[in-house]
Amino acid sequence: MASASGEADQSDLEWCEHQVDAVEVPTTEYTLPKTATTLVSPEGITVILLGTAHISRKSVEEAQEIVKHIQPRLVFVELCKSRQGLLSLPLDDVAPHQELSIAAVNNAIHNGNGVSDVIQLVLSHFTFQMAEKIGLEITPGTEFAAAFQEAVKYGGKVALGDRDVAITLNRAWRALSLWEKLKLAWGLLCDSYDEFTAEDLERMKNSDIITEMMQELAEEFPRLMDPLIYERDRFLTYQLRTCCTSMAQYLRQTLQRCPEARQHLLGRGSTTIVAVVGMGHVDGIKKQWNKEVDVEDWERIKLIPPKPLGEIMLKYTTIAATVGIIGFIVYRRVARWR
Repeated sequence: MASASGEADQSDLEWCEHQVDAVEVPTTEYTLPKTATTLVSPEGITVILLGTAHISRKSVEEAQEIVKHIQPRLVFVELCKSRQGLLSLPLDDVAPHQELSIAAVNNAIHNGNGVSDVIQLVLSHFTFQMAEKIGLEITPGTEFAAAFQEAVKYGGKVALGDRDVAITLNRAWRALSLWEKLKLAWGLLCDSYDEFTAEDLERMKNSDIITEMMQELAEEFPRLMDPLIYERDRFLTYQLRTCCTSMAQYLRQTLQRCPEARQHLLGRGSTTIVAVVGMGHVDGIKKQWNKEVDVEDWERIKLIPPKPLGEIMLKYTTIAATVGIIGFIVYRRVARWR
């Protein structure tokens, strides 16, 4: 829920808990990579926004190095709770992934979140196909694991800041008309990976391939742009602002109780957040950063909208027609036996 002050409430954040023995890393000179942007919250908390390419070895190394050298109090990653498993990915190997098959699609429909899980399965398969074509030997999203595993070494806290993928995909699906849904489903299942040129594949090595895929989908289906890109830009910004507010409150309250802890609390990385996000979200977060939080928008984009009346009517009409056809067939056969 959002608070009356206009900030997203801390309860909306997912925290990744871990217990470790802190390891002190010697202080050395470190220059931020070109893919990093520094933002400052109204409370004075520094946010280092690291834009990554999800299938780039360089992004994995940058995420690892920036957390290692800065040792921020908090590492913020573009993941939700349902994708938390990515944090345990091996950094030097490709993790196995589920192949796209009729059985896999059927399992997603019956055992998960329905259409959102099917779309996620197809997009995941597509991403792995691209990674294989490019020849990269890492799993998409490994940079989040690198940042997390580095934070664990010194006892840093990790926040999962993205909107749940099921909400995102359901909001995207319900934004489409019936015709657009049929067209999108056909395109996802039948698209060819061989249409990409060598130049396209080379460019993808240094781009946010997942966001690019979503943007390409949104070009053909403009209604997808808001739920897939713009809403998530705002969601990530709201979550980051929440982290800044929470961190500032914690530091202020702790210093009031224990003034002698000032040197420890305000030491290396203690007022810093490193946020690891796809580079496709960096400009959107920067654009939203200094705007007031829209509480109504914040509440709206966290929910799955109800199904359109036309879709509900079509569903029950289809069921009724199917039952009617089966009943007619049974009636005709019974009549023949008589």
